[in-house]
Amino acid sequence: MKYVAVEGMTIVYTAGALSAIVTATLGQASSNVRIDGNGVYLDGLELTASSWQIGTYTVPVGAPVTGNFESSARKVKADGEYVLLEGDTAEFDVQATDPNTQTTQTFTITATVQSAGQTSVKAE
Repeated sequence: MKYVAVEGMTIVYTAGALSAIVTATLGQASSNVRIDGNGVYLDGLELTASSWQIGTYTVPVGAPVTGNFESSARKVKADGEYVLLEGDTAEFDVQATDPNTQTTQTFTITATVQSAGQTSVKAE
């Protein structure tokens, strides 16, 4: 069982073996289901990235881009959708340019719920 993700959760970003710095916004949490006063995030939660840096590739190309989280929950739903859990991920493709070499490369960034934002409720 894993903790249910709520408003205030922590997300980490990676691009393969590289860490990524991403500025992003999340879609809406449930307004009907709350844990410790924070809305629960659900399957399909949209993440919109407005900028990113991956290693020396510091100039984003084609912003913004979006990705959607996929819930690994198979038993617990809120508002008719599976709840998002700690460890769930979203992927999205981005392009970035290395300002030193002017080389542009495409990366797949994975956003992972590192910390659910609460330690009261678990689900599977």
